[in-house]
Amino acid sequence: MALQWFVNVQDTARLHVSALLDPDCNSERIFASAATFNGNDVLAALRKLYRDHKFLNNVPGQGKDITEIPVDDAERLLKKHIIKGFSGLEETLKEVFADIKSRRRLCRG
Repeated sequence: MALQWFVNVQDTARLHVSALLDPDCNSERIFASAATFNGNDVLAALRKLYRDHKFLNNVPGQGKDITEIPVDDAERLLKKHIIKGFSGLEETLKEVFADIKSRRRLCRG
C-alpha cells in the first residue's frame, strides 16, 4: 500500500461548515488531513476493533509519508466550532465498517 494521509468524511463536512461560519476564515485554503497511515496501521486498528477475526501479518518495510501538510488551521476550526479535532484512524475505520454492515442488511431486505 502506498503511503497515505486520511481524513474522516464527517470531519471534512464539519470543516466546510466551520469555514463558512467563521468570520476569520476569508478565502483560505483549509487542508483536511488527519494523519498519515499505512497498511500496517490499518491492520493494527482492525485487530483492535475486531479481536475475534484473523488478519494478515504486518507487511515489512512500510514507512510513513513525511510530507508536511498545513493542518493547523483545520484543527483549530474543528476545535473552535465542533469541540474535538480530527477523528482517528480507528474511529474512522469503525464507522466505515459499521456503515458497510448496515448497508448489507438493507440490501438483503
